[in-house]
Amino acid sequence: MRILAMLVALLCASLTVSACAQPNSQDTQALEKLFPAMERLELTRFCVTKDCEYVAYSRGVYITDSMCVVDVSGPQPRLAIDSQARMDLDFLYRDSEALGRRLQSAFPTYNSQSKIVEGTFSFDNCIDYVYDPGWGPLPDFDSETEVAIDDNWYARHC
Repeated sequence: MRILAMLVALLCASLTVSACAQPNSQDTQALEKLFPAMERLELTRFCVTKDCEYVAYSRGVYITDSMCVVDVSGPQPRLAIDSQARMDLDFLYRDSEALGRRLQSAFPTYNSQSKIVEGTFSFDNCIDYVYDPGWGPLPDFDSETEVAIDDNWYARHC
């Protein structure tokens, strides 16, 4: 499941357009501050591209346009974003923007207490931040694409 979420995050990132930044601990600190908002929504899949918003959370799976090609193997059926889903997305955007960056994708995994225990997140199409507390050596270590941030995070250039 974790590998599928990472692949989906990479696909989502490849469909977006923005300037590339360098991986940094400020981004991971901002992401950790967003965990309570994601946990409140029970968000499991979230992706924004130039033309599409996609979210899977406690209320269901919503998308702005049924023709959007994101997370094609993800949960079905996908409903049009309704007023409550819009309010929930706006809540997530506000919290994210208050921290200085707008969340672009999130694919968290939860424990039995509904707390995020791992996941892949991004603010742009160039970097996926991987939250994996206590990770060991970087997976498939490649200093050109993967960078250690701290004991809980590493980043992957897309």
